[in-house]
Amino acid sequence: MKHPYSVEREVRTYAYLRMAAVDALEKAKNIREGSFYQIMSCLVFSAFTVEAYLNHVGERKIQFWNEIEKIEPMSKLTVLYSVLKLPFDPSKRPIQTIQQLFKFRNFMAHGRTEKLTGRGMLKKPRPDPGENLVETKWEKFCNKKEAERAVKDVRQVLETIYVAAGFDKAMLHSLGHASRVIGKPEP
Repeated sequence: MKHPYSVEREVRTYAYLRMAAVDALEKAKNIREGSFYQIMSCLVFSAFTVEAYLNHVGERKIQFWNEIEKIEPMSKLTVLYSVLKLPFDPSKRPIQTIQQLFKFRNFMAHGRTEKLTGRGMLKKPRPDPGENLVETKWEKFCNKKEAERAVKDVRQVLETIYVAAGFDKAMLHSLGHASRVIGKPEP
């Protein structure tokens, strides 16, 4: 016996991405070995969260969003803040953090092999396992302080935009919803 159904579902991708960022940060706080990769994930997913969120709000608030959807995420953020008449200062948090996240995301998405050199003096006979004596800029960025700041500032930006857009704040962190219509079973 078959059971027909009809379903409509809204999936808020930005909420899933935000949950991935928060989860990665929590895991990084609770482990020592492997925390670097959790932090890296947190930072990348934080950037993805903002970009997906800009698309979520932009489609609903800006009539010409489809025409500008392909512009860089910082430009999208600037447009959205302008349309919503929000103060935009990239030299201060939280916008400054978002700018750093987008740079990090872009580097990770378009990563290149780097050769590093360095000199110095060690206070012990050899480095600790996994300790790098020279690091790239992105490796230095992957730390708990930056990850915590990212999660906090991303949340602040999302909430600021949501309120300015006139959306129900209770729905901000919702993963979405579904409506199901179940019909009578077919013989």
